[in-house]
Amino acid sequence: MQRISQDELLATHRIYRHVETLIGPYYGHISIDRAKGYVSANRWIMFPEYHVESLREGAELPIPNVFVYFDGGEIVDNGSGLVNGHIGLTYHNVQAMLWLDEILRRGKKSELFLNILKGLGEGWNIEIQNKTQTDCPDSTPRYKVFRDFKPSWVSRDLITQGIIDSNRQLLHRGDAYPGGNPVLWDVTIFAVTKPTSVSSFDVDVQKSFDLLFKALSLR
Repeated sequence: MQRISQDELLATHRIYRHVETLIGPYYGHISIDRAKGYVSANRWIMFPEYHVESLREGAELPIPNVFVYFDGGEIVDNGSGLVNGHIGLTYHNVQAMLWLDEILRRGKKSELFLNILKGLGEGWNIEIQNKTQTDCPDSTPRYKVFRDFKPSWVSRDLITQGIIDSNRQLLHRGDAYPGGNPVLWDVTIFAVTKPTSVSSFDVDVQKSFDLLFKALSLR
């Protein structure tokens, strides 16, 4: 994977600064140098909690994260921190998925969570994904949508059965990933995503963080 360029780093900083104007100081000020620490090699930008010091630390926390990604292309904004790409929320590791499982098992909290998802509206998608790490030079995770749902008809049974079905077909360490590289690990993750554009980015950011704060309130 191509290294992140200085232009991409500057765009990332503008994106962080713009998001900060919308969300407030919850995530704190991100300097240009620090911004680089929250961008993965596959152009996935994480918005960390204020106490998180690196992408790795944020990726290991047992909570969902808001993200923006660019489909493997360069990080580009309009000069003011507005972007075309995808935005959303992801339960991106085993610990976060265990927390999600606990929420889904608890009647009242499960109902509240599903109502939050159902309120997302047009353009949003709920996805069960496979996140696979292979033993290859770029060493970046690969993502594949296993099952997806529209918010208006999502249910606890659809989510839980989808996760069960995904877990059953996960690859194991040493298996060959399509293309020949051996698998290091393969996990099921849960994500809520939406295509975003310069014209819709502000609304999409606010919706994504609203979703995050509501999700965190269920802990």
